[in-house]
Amino acid sequence: MKAEVIHKNIMLAAQALKKATCIYITAGPGMSVDSGLTREKEIYYKDYPVLKLLNITNEESINPELFENDPTFAHGFYCHRYNLYQVTQPHAGYNILKKFTQRMNNKYFIFTSCIDGHFGRIFPKNRIAECHGSIEYQQCSIPCCDHVYSVEEYNEKFPQKAFPLAIDLETLTIKKEDIPKCIHCGEVARPNILMTKDNDFLPTRFNQQIEEQKRFFLQDVNEKPELVVIEIGAGLTFPSVRKESERRAKYYGSTLIRINPKDYQTPLDVNTIAIPLRGLEALYRLEHELMKIDEQE
Repeated sequence: MKAEVIHKNIMLAAQALKKATCIYITAGPGMSVDSGLTREKEIYYKDYPVLKLLNITNEESINPELFENDPTFAHGFYCHRYNLYQVTQPHAGYNILKKFTQRMNNKYFIFTSCIDGHFGRIFPKNRIAECHGSIEYQQCSIPCCDHVYSVEEYNEKFPQKAFPLAIDLETLTIKKEDIPKCIHCGEVARPNILMTKDNDFLPTRFNQQIEEQKRFFLQDVNEKPELVVIEIGAGLTFPSVRKESERRAKYYGSTLIRINPKDYQTPLDVNTIAIPLRGLEALYRLEHELMKIDEQE
């Protein structure tokens, strides 16, 4: 897409945001890239050379069977991700989105497949639905029950082996005695994250979040129907976020602002503005255009 077309689309998107009275924010793992995080479904050998050494493929590294077959490695891998997500700061785009919500008197909701928990550092957790779960929560790997509990709750139960756990970076493993156990039955625990070929992911927490999402659409959107949907970094490989964005925009006759440097294709039956940029750059430019519109008033 030519630069002048991108600029025009940013102007159109800013005008849509200006008119809107409520906002639905959707985000895929591309949202995390500007914080310096690898997309969780694209763990490359260059990021984890031990995977290549052990001949473990990307698909195998995010398969829940690892928690049964090799729990010291499975937890070493995910504890490394947990530690990385905890020390990484959310990029400035999150706060730009928060400014957008404040313009609309906090009439907003967030739907994301990001597992890093970064939206929850900027926004109240009752305004977020995480369709793929969060690395900040655990569950039983069996599972013995449908309880999903936070890492903090686990740490209170097992302070002697609390997160963050020590990891052998050469083998990407933790000590056998440090393997997190279910706080109910004592079997091996696992992150409450939707993995590949995952039949044991517990949607308990996500279902509770969806109840809050329903409140947003039934109350905020119905009261103030000028809704805008802004989607950041949602790709085609796992299209759950894209489908959600398009479904809501189509149902409410809303504008969909799709921000994605590669997968910016637009559906024919939804009023979509494509911005083929990475999330942070697009949000910076949208904020700038909004300020210009405000100054002209």
